[in-house]
Amino acid sequence: MKSIRANPLSSHVGSRIVFTHTINLASSRHLHVSFINHYARTRFSPRKNDKQKKQKNPSPTTLFPIKPSTNLRVTDPIPPTKDNIQCSESHPLWQFFHDKQFIRSSDQLDLTSRAWSIPELRRKSFNDLHSLWYNCLIERNRLAREIHLIRAGLHTEIDSFVTVDERIRTTMWRIRHVLSERDIAFKNAISNDLERQKLIDEFSKTFTQVNLDSNSNSLAKDLENDDSWEKLKRFQLAVFGINEIIEENKTIDKNFVHGIKLVANLKLQKLSSIDPSIKDWYINKWGGNQLTDIAQCFVVFSCENDVKSTLDACSIVNELRSDPSKLIPENKEIQTVKSYIQKLIEFTDG
Repeated sequence: MKSIRANPLSSHVGSRIVFTHTINLASSRHLHVSFINHYARTRFSPRKNDKQKKQKNPSPTTLFPIKPSTNLRVTDPIPPTKDNIQCSESHPLWQFFHDKQFIRSSDQLDLTSRAWSIPELRRKSFNDLHSLWYNCLIERNRLAREIHLIRAGLHTEIDSFVTVDERIRTTMWRIRHVLSERDIAFKNAISNDLERQKLIDEFSKTFTQVNLDSNSNSLAKDLENDDSWEKLKRFQLAVFGINEIIEENKTIDKNFVHGIKLVANLKLQKLSSIDPSIKDWYINKWGGNQLTDIAQCFVVFSCENDVKSTLDACSIVNELRSDPSKLIPENKEIQTVKSYIQKLIEFTDG
């Protein structure tokens, strides 16, 4: 009896063997594919869908969905009124309203007033002009709002509003005119002060130069013949208004006081270069510093233009400098000079 061999292609006797062989082959192929899918990393792997990601922090509506209410109803609209609006009593926009009125009538306007004139404005201070300007500005803003409302739809009388507005506008340009005048005057004063100071410096340099004859034996005679003293008189009258005649000095102001101080120091500088005694007072004892106290300067200013009178004046000045309580404060200089001149007039008349 011949033995039957297991033939994988046979479908008769070897069916069991063939089935077993097929299962083993499928198992090995599945294992190979699973191994590749698990360990292999390819560049064509599909991307994960973001929508399939689980939310980390779901919203409450997702967890507990809210059902729409079935009790909705439409209410009547709230009519807009000023009672529904709360406005501060100190709101800046109230400045555009006269006494918080929506619009004024023609009877409430000031139709009998007039614009400020330029001579009237010239007498006002800067603070007064500043206040007047902003009062006019506020009133023009009110009128501009009311004129706009009238032209837009109210169609009432507008001539009275325009008349008042033009009158206020005239006042405002006149204020600017006065301020322009003051600005020009200030600039001219600065320019004149520079020229004036230049003139003072030139005269001071010329006056303090000593041009006496070296062959002269009489110093007093040389001082009398020196024409610089006459130039000094003309200079103090032209620049500071200081008249040689005491009774003619009617206007005593800050410029007058400044002139007395300058003339007194010029006299000391000139005579100290001539006489060693005066030089000892001016250079050694006073350190060559200019006199600044009006009482000390007036003593030197009122003395005669000679050495003896100037030495007497220097001794008086030295006494005044030794007592600090006799110094005159700056705010009392004008009044002090007035009293000194009045005493000189009384002394001359007596």
